Amino acid sequence: MSTRVIAIDWSGAKRNAAKKIWLAEFRDRQPFGLPRNGKDSTEVLDYLVRSCVDHCETVVGIDFAFSFPDWFIADQGCRTAEEMWNRVESAGERWLKECGDPFWGRPGKKNPRRPETEQFRKTDRDFLVKDIHPKSIFQIGGAGAVGTGSIRGMRLLRQLSREGFSIWPFQPDGWPRVIEIWPRALTGVVRKTNLIAREAYIDAHCHELPTEWKHCAASSEDAFDAIVSAVAMNRYVGELESLRQETDARYLKEGRIWGAARA
Repeated sequence: MSTRVIAIDWSGAKRNAAKKIWLAEFRDRQPFGLPRNGKDSTEVLDYLVRSCVDHCETVVGIDFAFSFPDWFIADQGCRTAEEMWNRVESAGERWLKECGDPFWGRPGKKNPRRPETEQFRKTDRDFLVKDIHPKSIFQIGGAGAVGTGSIRGMRLLRQLSREGFSIWPFQPDGWPRVIEIWPRALTGVVRKTNLIAREAYIDAHCHELPTEWKHCAASSEDAFDAIVSAVAMNRYVGELESLRQETDARYLKEGRIWGAARA
């Protein structure tokens, strides 16, 4: 049995998150079933745990930040990403509600313009697609904000880790494993807000998809991100199989975006 890949376009929304969370899956290098939404975070966890009983060699890619810049981790009295997930469990909702420095993006809460080395993790600064970096985890409101989804997503990482999943790059190698993805790094430049642009991209770059998958990918930005990310993961499954625990101390605390297929 070959390695299975699942790409999840995540949402940290408190309301209607199930409509926004999309899963796309490949088994035996082929599209499996149909991409789907309709599962909230609890149901996503349940599906991953149950399905990995029979498909242990699974790589799950999720599009939120798995940790924080190292200075903030230390500021919270933590030494590892795992300790930070525990801290987020107790303090994360308060951070989102108060939106105090270093967080920003809520009405009246402007970007404090901290130095780039404080706003971003090393892995965020590694990636540049047409002058665009991943967003700062400290941005919890406004266009493209990833902070809310990341903070609420860390609970999922904590739960998956307890269920025996290896969270890359923090933990020893093992199956099943979970990786952080940034869809833009896997698609290159595309105007995802535009239906015609999504359709054109899919026709040009996703030849292996059946018609139903292509229609689904064009239907929304969320579906597009999940499906195109799954395609990239499936194409690079050999690299995903060979991922090893990180040795760089910075990545080991802050996390690392996987992006072999980046443009």
